[in-house]
Parts: sequence; structure tokens; C-alpha cells
Amino acid sequence: MTDDLEPLLTPTTPESARRDELLRQTTAVLRRRRRLRRLAWAGAMAACYAAGALTTYLALRPRPTETPVVAGPVDPPAPEPESPKPPPWERQPKPDPRAVAEAERRLWAEHYRAEGRRRERDGDWEAALAYYRRWLDAGGDRTDVDADDSWLVIALKRARQEESEHVRKID
Repeated sequence: MTDDLEPLLTPTTPESARRDELLRQTTAVLRRRRRLRRLAWAGAMAACYAAGALTTYLALRPRPTETPVVAGPVDPPAPEPESPKPPPWERQPKPDPRAVAEAERRLWAEHYRAEGRRRERDGDWEAALAYYRRWLDAGGDRTDVDADDSWLVIALKRARQEESEHVRKID
């Protein structure tokens, strides 16, 4: 049994027609995007497969063999060229190892003194004391007090003087 009022219950306004058209377009766009995403995924998988197959082909292909060289008449060996002159840095006389060691010792001594002065200026007394001790051990000014020595260096030098006097008395 059909109801005569059924057609009146379904909306036929222009708004519902627009809504139906918008739903159809949206559904079509979503389907198209889903298909494109699946195609992109399948394309990526196919590219990976092709790369693997190409790698396998390149790794397993037979290497070309070298053709044997037919020995012909033997030429006499070429005369050896004169020995080339050594480069200028090898022609210079070698420095005396003791002089090099002394120069390095003086360089380190100056480094220790400069670092001690920096640490003392920054107020890091323990580090300054350690660097000044290294400086004196490396052969810095032994016990002569200079005008530019700080109080810390003067105290270290005096302590070293007293220490050496005690050692002399014992010997």
C-alpha cells in the first residue's frame, strides 16, 4: 500500500539538490585521491623492485675476461733515468735534535708562563700555581726574581731556592 503523502515527505527544494550535488562531487574527489594514493604506493613498490632487480643483475653479470697479450719481440729495457734531485726541503741540513728539543722546551715554558698569567688574572689561583710550576720545571727563569714577576711567581721561586738550599745542606 502506498501512501499518497510520500512524495510530499521527500525534500525537493533547490537546497537539497545542491546538497546532493555537493555530496556527489566530494565523494568523487575522495575516490580519486584514494586511487592516486594506491597508484603512488604501487609505483613506489615497483621502483623498489626494479632497483633490486637491477642491483642483482649488475652484481651477478659475468665480468669481461682479459684477452691474452701475444708476446712479440722483446724491446731492450729503457735506460734508467738519472735520479731526480730531492726536493729543497730534503736538501737542507737536518737540525740537531738537541737544538730542536731545547726550542720545544723553551716554547712550552713560555706557554706555561703565559697560561699561568692568564689564570692568575682570572683569579684561578690553583691553576695559575700549577702552570707556574710547570713553567719552572720546564726551565723557566730558575730562581732569579724579575721585576715583572707576580707575587705568586716570586713565592714559588723563593720556595724553590729554599728547597735547593736544603738539598745542598743535606748532601
